[in-house]
Amino acid sequence: MRKHLSLVLEYFAFFSYVPSFSEIYTFFPKKITKKDLKELLIREIKGKTIVKSQRLQDYKLFSLFHCSTNHYSPSTPLRASISSNPSRYTLPQYSITALSRHSRVVQRAIDLWSKGGNPRRLDPCLRRDDNTKRIQIYMNSLRLFPFIRFVGITGATAMNGYSPFDDIDLFIITRKSALWTARFFVVVLAKLLGIYGGVGVCLNLFFDEGNMTIPLVKQNSYIAHELLQMKPIVDKENMYSALLEANAWIFTIFPNIRSVIPASSKGRLTSGQKAGIQDDWIPASAGMTQKIDLFFKSLQLPIIKKNKTGFRITNHQLWLFRHDFEEKLKRKDLGR
Repeated sequence: MRKHLSLVLEYFAFFSYVPSFSEIYTFFPKKITKKDLKELLIREIKGKTIVKSQRLQDYKLFSLFHCSTNHYSPSTPLRASISSNPSRYTLPQYSITALSRHSRVVQRAIDLWSKGGNPRRLDPCLRRDDNTKRIQIYMNSLRLFPFIRFVGITGATAMNGYSPFDDIDLFIITRKSALWTARFFVVVLAKLLGIYGGVGVCLNLFFDEGNMTIPLVKQNSYIAHELLQMKPIVDKENMYSALLEANAWIFTIFPNIRSVIPASSKGRLTSGQKAGIQDDWIPASAGMTQKIDLFFKSLQLPIIKKNKTGFRITNHQLWLFRHDFEEKLKRKDLGR
């Protein structure tokens, strides 16, 4: 079990994140009770093979994710939030002394706030009000599109580990045969608002509800992490629950999540969604919606192929990736 615990902490450290007990439990690769995990952590802490501290996680409270989602305001009860946050665990080599410059800046912001000061003046990353407002407008606008069923924040931002130099990764699920239509309009809107790429939004993953099952070649711990860490911001008709049910393989990789996911989020697939999970074809007599979608595909696909971006395209899914984290994790023996 020690080896499994070390792998969990190494994985999070790869992404400069310090997990809580509940996160370690969720992503523990073997079935284990919370009691046994607590005892394991206590033994490892006493043996000084892992580090426990509340200070290790405090830096995330002022991450730009909170600013970009308008969680920061002068009236935010930050001191109460810090005191009520759970302890974090990491390996000694990834303790607070190894945190990045940004993390140290944010820690200074927390210290300043506790003394009644304004942390925004410490660093430009905490003062991007203009970009923040445009991102908020964008996020609120996405729920208005009738062909968008789900929008989730993935990557570092979903874990509140956002760097001021990163963009916000979004995963979008659309109605069947509306993937390329949706992508066209959400990309155009992002460009009009000046937040496409850079330190704005990264639109790198689109599914339509016809098939939400992750391809077999990508059913690994990295993708399972991404699915479970995702933060839904638009979730129509329990689409996130449908996504998880369509990918039951994640329960094999992380067996403890069956006791973590609330019962209310299980068993919400409609009969149409259940049928759609296995549907991976477009009929010859495509309807008007499909014809429109194929038109938008013809406009966008040549541009995607010209860009220096890896991609994977099926009838129901579009994957775009600039950084192959799956390969990097495999090289470090952290991917499976």
